[in-house]
Amino acid sequence: MKNCVLLFGVVLVSVLQVSGQNNKVLTFDEAMRIGLENNVNLRLEKNRLVQNEADLTFSKFNLFPTIDARANAFQDKGNQFYQVDDQIVAINTSTNKIRSSVGADFTIFSGMNKMQSLKQNSKLVESQEYTVERRTEDAISTISSSYLQCLMDKALLKIADNNYKAQEQTYEQIKSYVVAGRRAPVDEFNQKAELKRLELELIRAKNRLVNDIAGLAFLLQLKDHNYNDIEDPNWDLAEILVQKNNLDEMYEIAKNSRTDLKSSIYAEYSSKYGVKVSKSGYYPTLSAFYDLSTSYTEANAREFNTQFFTDNVFHSYGLSLYVPIFRGLNSRTNVAKSKILLDNSTIQRENLELQIMTEVLSAFQNFNDVQLSYGVSEAQFEAASKAEEYEKGRYENGITNLIDYTNANRQKIEAENNFAQAKYRLLFQKIQLDYALGTLQYQGASN
Repeated sequence: MKNCVLLFGVVLVSVLQVSGQNNKVLTFDEAMRIGLENNVNLRLEKNRLVQNEADLTFSKFNLFPTIDARANAFQDKGNQFYQVDDQIVAINTSTNKIRSSVGADFTIFSGMNKMQSLKQNSKLVESQEYTVERRTEDAISTISSSYLQCLMDKALLKIADNNYKAQEQTYEQIKSYVVAGRRAPVDEFNQKAELKRLELELIRAKNRLVNDIAGLAFLLQLKDHNYNDIEDPNWDLAEILVQKNNLDEMYEIAKNSRTDLKSSIYAEYSSKYGVKVSKSGYYPTLSAFYDLSTSYTEANAREFNTQFFTDNVFHSYGLSLYVPIFRGLNSRTNVAKSKILLDNSTIQRENLELQIMTEVLSAFQNFNDVQLSYGVSEAQFEAASKAEEYEKGRYENGITNLIDYTNANRQKIEAENNFAQAKYRLLFQKIQLDYALGTLQYQGASN
């Protein structure tokens, strides 16, 4: 599997940005759809939900009477006793017999065990439903972050490629200047060294893209390796850049929206009902029963229908009371265990509430930071671009030296890289903020 994923990444980058007849682009929507279908944790949680729903269904039907039917056909061999002329006579023989019965049993009272079990399983289902929602948010966050990382790598690769090509042209231009005697040979050597450095940066940029796309392919559990490019959705940053956040409001949003907190709350409710279920072991159990039985034996001279449907029909009904007196402290042990589970659920819920506050605060601070960084990076890139253009003109006119021009070019490329990274970091932190608040959604997830 790892080899397949690596091969996918290599093939993808080798044809990146190359148009062709069989060019197949992996869009963000398609990546999200595939990822949500194949996400291992999400599939496991959905299976647990199905299991909990089955337990809930059982709890509902467990409130009804139990009905069963039994039938036996057998042969008795050995001494069988019969009454002959007011005497009991033993006859060694074999006799074929048929016996059947239908019975029903209904629990009238068992310490509310069944009703509490129903409520417990109901809360477990609700808890698991919210867990599935949170695992969906986990998948959306992870897939989005991985996709954004690949987009950023692709943008940085394009910058590195454009810069290499531009400096390659500059190198050819300097060579012509050296031949014409307008520049010293040392400029040609220095520019060649700079070109080799940029070539190394280009190779590293390609490798980063290969690795991150391989990670995305594994994350999506891709079995179809026909994709050879990824699409930039060109998200509009304007709304994100002007978004204003209030920390207190965010705490309230997270408290009401975080599905993992809701799951924890319902798990705590389920544990409370679990304590009541275990306490029901202290109480007596009162049940009502009814049994209808009949039989047939060859030893009786009467025909089958007469025996089975008339003579041997037997009705039994009544009440059954079971009083637990001593069962090795079983009920006491179960109550102690259930109380510990409840205490653990409370501890987990309280810890999660504190964790959510920390996550919201961290996401809030990081988002505000990248909002400011984006504007700064944009201004730095604009200034560095003008400085590089100015130094390039001065060098071509013989006013400045190659070192100043090279430094200006490096600063411009660094600023361009920072600006490209700032864009994707802004998108990434927006995802992390929504994830911390519990409002992260993917509109196409249901398609």
